[in-house]
Amino acid sequence: MIQVIGVSAFTDNYIWLITNEARKTAAIVDPGDAQPVIKELEQRGMTPAAILITHHHNDHVGGIAGLLEAYPGLTVYGPANENIPHITRRLTEGDSVTLDEIGQSFGVMDIPGHTAGHIAYYGDGSLFCGDTLFGSGCGRVFDGSMEDLHASLHRIARLPPETLVYCAHEYTVENIGFAKWVEPENSDTDKRLEECWELLDSGRATVPFTLENEFKSNPFLRTHIPEVIKRIEEVAGPLLIGVHTYEDEIISPEMLSVLKVLDVGVTLFFLIEILIRFLAEKHKKDFFKNGWNIFDTLVVTISLIPIDNSEMAVLGRLIRIFRVLRMISIIPELRMLLNSLLKALPQLGYVMLLMFIIFYIYAAIGSTLFESINPQLWGNISIAMLTLFRVMTFEDWTDVMYETMEHPDGSPFAWIYYLTFIFFTTFAFLNMVIGIVVNVMEQERSKLYVEEHPDEPDLASLQQEI
Repeated sequence: MIQVIGVSAFTDNYIWLITNEARKTAAIVDPGDAQPVIKELEQRGMTPAAILITHHHNDHVGGIAGLLEAYPGLTVYGPANENIPHITRRLTEGDSVTLDEIGQSFGVMDIPGHTAGHIAYYGDGSLFCGDTLFGSGCGRVFDGSMEDLHASLHRIARLPPETLVYCAHEYTVENIGFAKWVEPENSDTDKRLEECWELLDSGRATVPFTLENEFKSNPFLRTHIPEVIKRIEEVAGPLLIGVHTYEDEIISPEMLSVLKVLDVGVTLFFLIEILIRFLAEKHKKDFFKNGWNIFDTLVVTISLIPIDNSEMAVLGRLIRIFRVLRMISIIPELRMLLNSLLKALPQLGYVMLLMFIIFYIYAAIGSTLFESINPQLWGNISIAMLTLFRVMTFEDWTDVMYETMEHPDGSPFAWIYYLTFIFFTTFAFLNMVIGIVVNVMEQERSKLYVEEHPDEPDLASLQQEI
């Protein structure tokens, strides 16, 4: 009977053993490290039948040499389009691997993207896909392309929903964090996260998983869902601004045309969204009582400013950069952080006033003591304050200090002046700012929690009852 056993390696890798318990044989998939595999085989009294490789990254092939040394003569299967040492049979789309020792055959799928020649092995309802598809996520693009990865994910999605997916890393929980950001209202994602934590807490892996689960919670297999498309467009718009800075250097005319079309599409999407929200508001005046609605309207309005072939092109492009701020309104954590900073401003104002007083006192002392040493740095109180700002930010501050210590008109004890100033400003000031912001953020979190859980009594209510 075929059984798949996971062998943990490195920090989060899985090396898969496709075993036949009756025959005591096993095929090894993506052995990044030989020792844990050899140990597992010896403990189970099994003999390796073959090695199956999906792509060339070292955490998938690093153990081949050690396994061949321990078990000479093993057949090593791998992608034909990648340069991997020790491969004895190179595979590509349509090939098959028949392993009589374990009584199992696999079809080979080309799934480039993560790497240019990445392959997968599919058989008996199981898919060994390396780093192309992960639980609630997918692999990064290295020497492949985004287009190839997208096509490969769609190829995998056409397999039966009950297919068991054996990927090579334990990334599921981390990936679900991104999936929840893309679809915050997706209850399947919440359920998946709970199930994953239960598995991990009990010492089990979140892999394998079924494609059916991925269709419910993996945003990279749900790009046909309107909510997913919306999030992608919201993020893509600001990113296009950065891409435009390269248009004269590395962006081809064809790609530039595509980017411009996408830019228009994102702008129209923003416009339609804000119009729908405005029309859905019963009392239109109330729409602009919400600060975030005003913010979004301003960003969309800026996006509509034409910038091509106009005298105001430079100014228009500079203004449209502020579309990046749209990210603040679509990410709850950023909204809370911005609200916290705004509410902390009054308290920070007093800190800044205290800082000015300290700067003024030290600038007056420095100008008096060190003007004769270097008038360019200490000529008057204004220049001295600029010099002290340089000291506070550690910009070659030791050069300034040593000059006043070594000059005949200076003092070897001038270091006391600088170190006390740094203590009062850089360290004390930074801690005060952090303390104020953290305190306000905690208050904001508490308010948000009360709003989301109105039935739960707050601390003040409990104290009053007591």
